[in-house]
Amino acid sequence: MIIIDVLEAIARSVVNEPWGLGIAHLNNAESASPYYRFLHAVVAMIKPRLVVECGTYLGVATEHMALAYDGARVVSIDHATRTEAVNAGKRCKNITMIHGDTVSSVNIVEEMCHDLQCKIGLLFLDSQHDGDTPRAEFEAYFHLLEDESLIACDDILDPRMKEFWNWLPGDKHEMHFLHPSQYPNFPEPGFGISIIRRVSV
Repeated sequence: MIIIDVLEAIARSVVNEPWGLGIAHLNNAESASPYYRFLHAVVAMIKPRLVVECGTYLGVATEHMALAYDGARVVSIDHATRTEAVNAGKRCKNITMIHGDTVSSVNIVEEMCHDLQCKIGLLFLDSQHDGDTPRAEFEAYFHLLEDESLIACDDILDPRMKEFWNWLPGDKHEMHFLHPSQYPNFPEPGFGISIIRRVSV
């Protein structure tokens, strides 16, 4: 069972840990935000068979999650293909990169669920932070979620995300300290999680 207090304790514990899990190529500016280490620790704890990430960017979160538990298949979806993300996929054999739209790729993920005989234990929404896209992503993948699953959402303090965050079901918790502002006079991006249990939605 996923418990908010346990997740909060994990979040607090990773704040002062070294960047990049002690791996040289992950010890970069992108790894500065503690939420990467949080995602790594959470995957190590809950050991999901399938993780889906909407929005790959450089593949930093992807690789953090893949390295946490080699029994997980980490599927990362993005319409863009960046060299850094491709390299992450090459380094970790349990990463599957999908080049395409995050919502329409649900059919590919559904086939993977069938082949792996499992559902999504962790859904990380980090593509377009416009409110509409993460809602469409959640609605697309909801039927593929485990009976108890974790949703992680980045940049929820973006004003465009307010309505989505209020709408998102589940046992929600905000952990903005996991994604503080990295630059002076730059807005704090924020970070939140929601525990989705079938009986509660």
